[in-house]
Amino acid sequence: MNTAGSLMIFSDLWAVCTLKKSKTIAFFCDVNIYSGHDIMSVNIANALSRRYDVSFLFCHPAYQQNLDKAVTRKYLVLHNNKTGLVNLLLKSWGDIFTIRKLLQAIKADVVIVCQGEYHLCLKGLISALMLRKHKVISYIPIGYPYSIIHSKSSAIATMIKFIVYRLIVRRFHAFITISVEQERMLRNFIKADRPVYLLENLTEFPAIKISRKKQKSIRYGIIGRIQKSKGQYKTIELAERVRQHRRDFMFVIFGEGDDEDWLKNSIAEKNLEDHFEFKGWVDSRKKIFSDIDVLLLLSEIEGVPLVFLESLFFKTPVLANRLTSNPIYERYIDGELIFNSVNDLANKMIDIERYLSIFKRKSKLYKKLIIERHGRKNFENNLFELFEKI
Repeated sequence: MNTAGSLMIFSDLWAVCTLKKSKTIAFFCDVNIYSGHDIMSVNIANALSRRYDVSFLFCHPAYQQNLDKAVTRKYLVLHNNKTGLVNLLLKSWGDIFTIRKLLQAIKADVVIVCQGEYHLCLKGLISALMLRKHKVISYIPIGYPYSIIHSKSSAIATMIKFIVYRLIVRRFHAFITISVEQERMLRNFIKADRPVYLLENLTEFPAIKISRKKQKSIRYGIIGRIQKSKGQYKTIELAERVRQHRRDFMFVIFGEGDDEDWLKNSIAEKNLEDHFEFKGWVDSRKKIFSDIDVLLLLSEIEGVPLVFLESLFFKTPVLANRLTSNPIYERYIDGELIFNSVNDLANKMIDIERYLSIFKRKSKLYKKLIIERHGRKNFENNLFELFEKI
C-alpha cells in the first residue's frame, strides 16, 4: 500500500476516534414495554455507539439484552405510573431527582428522551432540562391532540402529563421524528423555532421462515399497546358487523395496556369471546407472523409502524386504517388495502378473499421497497449526518 493510501486510512481512523471523544450522548426511556418505538431507539443507540460515547437509562429488561456492549447501560426501577394521581404529583419527583443525578454523572453533551407519544417519559425530559448544560432532544414525539391520545382508563393522568408537556416543549433544543407528515404535525404543535429532524426507521429482519397452518378461521392480528389510540376497541363493532355474514374470523391481539380489562369486559358483555384471543406480549416475530393470516392496523396515531414494515417483508397481508393527517400507508401499499372507516373494514373482512388476492399479486414488490428504503446503509448515513448537525 502506498504512503497516500496509508495516510488516508490513518486519517479516517483518527477522525472516528476523535469524533467518539468529542460527544457524549445519553438516552432515556421509562416505558415499561418493549415494542416498535423502543426497538428503534435501541437501533439508534447501537449505531451511534460506534462513533460516540453512548449511555442508555431504561426500565425494561429487554433493553439490556438488545443494546450493544459499547453502550453503557443502566436499568432503572421507578415508581409505577399507573398508581394514580397522588403518585404522579408526589412520588414522581423522587424519580426525577434520581434520573437527574444519573444524567449529571454521565456528563452528556446531548440527552435524547425516547418518547413515542407526548405524555410518555416526562420524568426524563424534566430531569434533563433541570441540568441546563446540554442539549435535550425528543425522539419520535407524535403530533396529535389530547382527545386522540388519552387512554379510557387513565384520562386524568394523561391530561396532566399532556399539559406538562405543553409547558416545557419550547425548552427542547430539537426533535427527531420518522416521517414527513409527523414532522409537519410536530411543527404545528410546538409552534416554536426549533429544529425538527427526519430519520426514517431502520428495518432489519432475521433469516426466518414464516409458515402458516391452514385454520378454520381467518386470523386477524392486532399488535401494540392496548389503549384508545391503538384502536383495539374497534374490533367490537367489527365483530358484530362481520358475524352477520360469516363466522370464520378471529381477532388475535398481541400486547397489553391500560384498556385491556375494559376491552375484555366489553367483549364479554357482547358475547363475542369466540372471536377473540389475547396473547399478551410476544417477542418472537416468527411466532407472531406464523399465527396470523392478516395484519390489521387500526391505530389512530402512527408514524411508520415497525410491525407494518415487518409484515410487508414477511409477505403477510395488511389492511390499514387511512390516517388523514399522516397518509403513510399510501406510500407502500395499494389504496384498496386501506380502509376509511369501521364499516369499510367490515366489508373488506366479509370479502377478505378478494383483498388477500390483491396483496399476493404485489407482495414481492412491497418487500423489495421495504428492503431498499429502510436498509442499514441509508439509515446510518442519515443518522450520522443528523448528529453532525446536533
